[in-house]
Amino acid sequence: MKTMLPALDIPADFMPGKDLEYSLLRYYTRFPCKIRSAIFFMCTGGTFRATVNFSEYTLSKGDFVFLVPDSFIQIHHLSPDFRFSFAAFSSGFLDKVNMTGTALEFIPAISRNPVLRLSDEQFLLFSDFFDMLIRCQQCNGVVRNTETHKAVLTLIMQQVAFLYPVHQPAGDNGKGRDKEIYTQFILLLHQFYNREHRITFYAEKIGITVQHFCNIVKKNSGKRATEIIDKFLLMEAKTRLRFTDMPVKNIAFELGFSNGNFFYKWFKTRTAQTPVEYRNGLDVPSESDRMFGL
Repeated sequence: MKTMLPALDIPADFMPGKDLEYSLLRYYTRFPCKIRSAIFFMCTGGTFRATVNFSEYTLSKGDFVFLVPDSFIQIHHLSPDFRFSFAAFSSGFLDKVNMTGTALEFIPAISRNPVLRLSDEQFLLFSDFFDMLIRCQQCNGVVRNTETHKAVLTLIMQQVAFLYPVHQPAGDNGKGRDKEIYTQFILLLHQFYNREHRITFYAEKIGITVQHFCNIVKKNSGKRATEIIDKFLLMEAKTRLRFTDMPVKNIAFELGFSNGNFFYKWFKTRTAQTPVEYRNGLDVPSESDRMFGL
C-alpha cells in the first residue's frame, strides 16, 4: 500500500540532465506534484506552461526556474519540441547538508519570482555549466560523495543568487515591509498548513491585525488569504490522493480537517468531484516512465 508521499524526488543525492525531451514529463500534466528535492531547471527549447505554487508561468528557451523543496508544480501544457536541462538534489541529501548564507538569503526572492529570463550570454553559460556537471557525474575518476555534491550545490546557488538582484522587477527590492509580511505568510503556510487554516492564526503569528494582513496579502498576490490557503491545501490533497492509497478520512485529518465529511464537501465544492472520484479518475504512470524517481 502506498501510504507515503513520494512526489518529485530523485533516487540519488545529485542528478544532472541536459536537453531532455518533453515526453519524460507528459504524464504529469493532469495533477499537481509536490517537490521534495531542489531542482534547478532551464528551458532549452519549445514551450512549457505550468503553475508553480500559486502562480502560472509560460516558459520558453532561456527561462530558468529554481524549484525549492516543498513547492507544488502542476504542468498544464508541453509543446512537442519542449526540451529542458536540470540539476537536482534529493530531499535526503538536503537533510544532510546545512543550507546557510547565500542559500537562505534569496529564498524569499525565489518564492515571489521563481522564473528568471536569462540573457543569451547567461543561457550559454548555464548550458556549458550543465555540460560540465554531466561530464563530472559520468567521469569514473571523479569522487562523488556528500562533500562533492555540497560543493556543486553551493556553486549553483551562488550563480543563481547573483541573478536575482539583477532580475527583480522595477521598484521591488524585496525589502519593503509589505513584501516581508507576504513572504512570511507563505513560509508560515508551508509550516502550518496541515494544522491551521484560519487567517487569524497567520495574522497573529506575524503580529498584525487581520484586516491589515488581508489587505497586504491581496495587494501582493491579487488573491484573498483564504484563497491562497485553500489552493495550498487543495494541491496537497490532490497530491496525496494521486500518490497514496491512504484512506480519505486519514488524508482529511492529516490536512487539519476535523472530520472526513467536511473534507468531502470542501473538496467537492472546489473541484466538482469527490475525493474518491478524483482519485479513481487518474491514470497511473508506469515506473519506466517516471522522471526524478516520481
